[in-house]
Amino acid sequence: METSVAGGYVLVTVGQLANVCAARKDGEISFFALRVWLATLEQRHRRTNTKRPARYKTAELQALMGSATAGGIERAIAELSITGLLSWSDTSIEHTTELRPGAASLASQLGTNFMRLVPIPRRILRALFRHKSPSEVMAAIGHLIRCLFKRGRKIANYGLVKASWIASVFGIAERSVHSARKWLAREGFLTQERVHQLVMNRWGGKFLINLAPKVAGRRAGANGFAPPLLTKTPYRSTNNQIEVARAEAGVRSEPGPGKSRPPTIKNIFADDLKHLPRLEELYRQAVRANWLRESEANLKNFVCAALRATRAGGRVGAIFVGIVKSGLWHHVTQEQENDALAFLRRHREHADPMRVKPVERDRRGQRPVFAVAALVPTVLNGSLLSGRSAL
Repeated sequence: METSVAGGYVLVTVGQLANVCAARKDGEISFFALRVWLATLEQRHRRTNTKRPARYKTAELQALMGSATAGGIERAIAELSITGLLSWSDTSIEHTTELRPGAASLASQLGTNFMRLVPIPRRILRALFRHKSPSEVMAAIGHLIRCLFKRGRKIANYGLVKASWIASVFGIAERSVHSARKWLAREGFLTQERVHQLVMNRWGGKFLINLAPKVAGRRAGANGFAPPLLTKTPYRSTNNQIEVARAEAGVRSEPGPGKSRPPTIKNIFADDLKHLPRLEELYRQAVRANWLRESEANLKNFVCAALRATRAGGRVGAIFVGIVKSGLWHHVTQEQENDALAFLRRHREHADPMRVKPVERDRRGQRPVFAVAALVPTVLNGSLLSGRSAL
């Protein structure tokens, strides 16, 4: 949290922003009137610390907004006065704080108290009433409501904002929300931080409102001096050369992810399911971890799950674990099951004895586990008798 904002800030309630946005959404006021309403916030704030009587003129609003005529500003003030959003005269400016009936629905969708104060930085406020894209200004106001909070003397400048939520509440296109974000980021007003994908899916991305303007970095040599050297020890030099160890010519081969470490059910790679000695160790660990009970049927299911996962591709380990732990054997197709049973049958016709000997008990006295590698040596990684790859 910050305690100050560069250039100051203007306090506006959520209800006031909801009133003007709802009026614009329902077509009661023009977009130019919305810009004038925002400009009057800056005009009034300029007189907050003066002891002299305030004097307001349309010429000042014309200078603030840039390309605006005096007649257009007077018509916009009349629109705002008719709708009850603004009371403007030469001596006072009043923005209604009561929630209008037409804005109650929009305010309820904001999910916050309509009397909560939103500290809008003045430099962002000036950019808003000078911007000429209606949907981008509405989207920017939505981001300010979601990200700016005043808690005592401290100001929180971050929040979670979902583009689809902004689009539905303010009645604009979702692409306009993304366009507004690009504009705010380009101007240095908005920064997005990385959050978990599940958070983004549910609540949206995390955005920060920059309370201080960006300071452009000074170019190297701009002050007339040469840039400093990057050497950490400028007063020490050496003529010793670094000896490079000899290496054999050719391409260096790196061990695969499945071969460089023992297999573990906590992190299963595709190679673990394609190499039968590693699959055997995984089956041992799965039984010990109570993923499944030791039985002939579960042994076949374990092999079928490995076959299904490797043929599915993608996150092979996650698919395999999901099938085994949840018992989702129905995800194995009939063709894959027939292939696995055929592999088992072919091996048992050529293997002696017909059944595989159970492995010895471990030190903790766990139940024995059948050796998968001895049972089906050609199921996953070997060539089939039919001449077709198993995976």
